[in-house]
Amino acid sequence: MIYCLHRFAISFQDYCLYDFANNNDYDYRNSFVADKLRYHYCDLLNTKEVYQMLTDKYACYQKFEKFFQRKVVGVFTDKDENDFLEFVAAHS
Repeated sequence: MIYCLHRFAISFQDYCLYDFANNNDYDYRNSFVADKLRYHYCDLLNTKEVYQMLTDKYACYQKFEKFFQRKVVGVFTDKDENDFLEFVAAHS
């Protein structure tokens, strides 16, 4: 696990999720984009405005709603309770 953390920047969670313990093939392990590398590319390739939208799931949904195949409701405070209840009633 420690080797994969340093060599592939794979977190312990991803190590378990992608079954690295049972697959020590270098090409297999190297085929994953670790969070550390993903964050690096996000910083490198996106403006601050785009990065903000990509790190806020609800803002991303609002921007690309037509591409989602489901509805989403944003619940952030107690004031959103009615929106939540309507959403749950409409989408069992």
